[in-house]
Amino acid sequence: MVYLNALKSFVRARSRKRRPRLPAVSSIAIVSTDLNPGGSVLADGELWTAEALDRKSIPSDTRVTVVSFRDHVLLVEDNS
Repeated sequence: MVYLNALKSFVRARSRKRRPRLPAVSSIAIVSTDLNPGGSVLADGELWTAEALDRKSIPSDTRVTVVSFRDHVLLVEDNS
């Protein structure tokens, strides 16, 4: 019986959806797909939809800084 209760608790805990946390403002991200001005970046180990703050193109593998958020879209600017 103890085993069954532990198994139920484990299954319940695993079935809860994990909500991703927004990366902190001023954190560093890496561009995954070219931002032209929209694309995706890798921030805090998760892939996020992002947009270049100045609406310019940023090539992939560029380090960018998270400046703000809008509707779960990261607004970023080029570090260079």
